[in-house]
Amino acid sequence: NIPTGTYATWKGSVAAYARLVEVAYQAAHAVNPAAKVVLYGDPYWYDHGAFFVKLLDLLVHAPGAAANNDYFDAANLHLYNRPRDYLKAIALYRGWMARQGLNKPIWIGETNAVPYDDPVRRYPRTGFFVTLDDQASYIVEAFAIALALGVERIEVNRMIDGQDFIDGGEPFGLLRNDLSQRPEYQAFRTVTSLFSGVTGGIVTVDRKTGVYSVVLRKPGTVITVTWDQSPAPAQVKVPAMVPLATVYGKLGDSRTVAPAGGLFTFPLQRSTGNTDPTDPKDYVMGGSPVIVVQPG
Repeated sequence: NIPTGTYATWKGSVAAYARLVEVAYQAAHAVNPAAKVVLYGDPYWYDHGAFFVKLLDLLVHAPGAAANNDYFDAANLHLYNRPRDYLKAIALYRGWMARQGLNKPIWIGETNAVPYDDPVRRYPRTGFFVTLDDQASYIVEAFAIALALGVERIEVNRMIDGQDFIDGGEPFGLLRNDLSQRPEYQAFRTVTSLFSGVTGGIVTVDRKTGVYSVVLRKPGTVITVTWDQSPAPAQVKVPAMVPLATVYGKLGDSRTVAPAGGLFTFPLQRSTGNTDPTDPKDYVMGGSPVIVVQPG
């Protein structure tokens, strides 16, 4: 829905796009009734959902909408740089769909954070960019929040820097073009291993300390992902459900810990990611997350 500039892919009207979706949905389902039609990737911060809201109204009131599942199967967000933005954006898109009587899945078709300190190309420390280490934190924190909020699919953009980087795009692939791994590659392995099978969760934010705690549930397991979103050192206490728990770092390292007084207590690494060019008090990225896995 960005009509001009580097990232433009659609120069038509909302009505023209709605018509394209209507025709495409019917054509796809004529060939494969099980096909899923996912809407365009919406970067919320571009127009704050204006295109999406108009599109929903057109699709649900289009002829044949009731017989054709309103012509789409999932909404699609492109969210970058700040995991906490998921809380606002996902709630808004769910609310806009609910106002039209819709309860569609949400996919995140693109997500990542751009490192400013990668040796293949360096940038100034600004523009919401992060360190390579923080980029790995982003993967864990963003996936944890998204899964807790019921997001159905999440895709990192991108697997490898590729031609886009050669043409001047940002170096944020899981792999560089020489196939060397960024730290986020190991973080991606961590989340796909530990978070596979998650069925939902709860996000809690301590506004006083800046500590985020995400409790994810999957059959037989409770996973607590916690991090410090503030520049001040913090400590977190996780209720113990068992005599021993496994604690993971974002890169997959692990250790076994025992509780004291019914709690697992951990120091949290403070945030250093104040790269918002308009507000030095805005910490874009949290410090390294702690992942506590307990049977439950």
